[in-house]
Amino acid sequence: MLTDAQTPTLEAPPSQVTILKPWSWDRVPFTSILVTINVIVWALANLNQSATGSPDPLRFGANFGPSTLSGQWWRLLTSQFLHITLGHLIGNMLLLALLGKRLQKLLGPWTYLLFYLATGTVASLVGLAAFPIQIQFGASGATYGLTGAIAVLYGARFNSLTLATRCKYVLILVIAAVGFFPDFGPFLDVNMLSNYPAHIGGMAAGMALAFALHVRPHGKRLSRLGVALTTLAALIAGAAVLRNLDAYVIPFGRAFYADQAKHLREAETQINLALALRPNNLQVVQQAAAIYIDAHQVNEAQPFVARAMALNPTDNYTLFLQAYLDRRTGRCDAANAVMNRMLGLHGRTDLLRKLLEDAPCDNWPEAPPLTQ
Repeated sequence: MLTDAQTPTLEAPPSQVTILKPWSWDRVPFTSILVTINVIVWALANLNQSATGSPDPLRFGANFGPSTLSGQWWRLLTSQFLHITLGHLIGNMLLLALLGKRLQKLLGPWTYLLFYLATGTVASLVGLAAFPIQIQFGASGATYGLTGAIAVLYGARFNSLTLATRCKYVLILVIAAVGFFPDFGPFLDVNMLSNYPAHIGGMAAGMALAFALHVRPHGKRLSRLGVALTTLAALIAGAAVLRNLDAYVIPFGRAFYADQAKHLREAETQINLALALRPNNLQVVQQAAAIYIDAHQVNEAQPFVARAMALNPTDNYTLFLQAYLDRRTGRCDAANAVMNRMLGLHGRTDLLRKLLEDAPCDNWPEAPPLTQ
């Protein structure tokens, strides 16, 4: 018979005891979730290519003035998760991964998530106002919002930071600033120059919201409410401004979609409305030329191509239209000269490949192979 002293114990040694922490939203990896969503959308967009052999940004939620202003306001949000090129995706996701986890600890999980979406949406509004008929997408507006928040929240206590944290802070600002310089933007493949208003808008929104949160009393509920109310006010004001945007945007969009659907008569009607409002807008003039080229009406296309050349003789799409017309009308020497200019100014592009594939003419002996 065992005595009390000999009774075996069922308790594990202290070193083997596992203490289960209660589940908390603070442990949800929102940054990893956001990165995963961006990667999935990028993969789907590249797997489901259009008839041209390239992804269709509009199909996957890109921000496009004629569509967004016609009631598809959800594009302000969905465009934040869309990337087409791998370089664009990697650049934005590296910045998101670098900043996101740290900012979630500073703001709390739900405030961080709302903050990310809010600054991205404000950036989409700014980009739409600056370039209403340019197709826009990418997470950089939101990631620049995070950069603005880091600048405020760490800058406010910069003197109390360790040397290592100060170096990280400066490095983050340098990385964010690099894309605004023309010599670095193309290298990083982040398309900074073409949509810098959206990035500036995202950063400004991030700084403003972070400052509002920084000076408020502590409490996640109040902080979350502050982000929500500030963002709602900004979105209402932005929507009101955009709703009164130049009236040419809507008929331009209708002409664009009609041309894509090969409804050329409707496309002609709508582009004429846009031309009446903005006769010297380069993209409107280019779209008019493209519509007549698609309709095989070379004579009608020529004056619009000439006008586009007068507006911007170095624009890649303008040069493409000129070379396409030259090749279609048998002026091969003139077309080759324009194509050489395209190559010198813009490098090997899909537009050059399209010229060689679609427009009948002699070979282009001056240029190196485009398959490199």
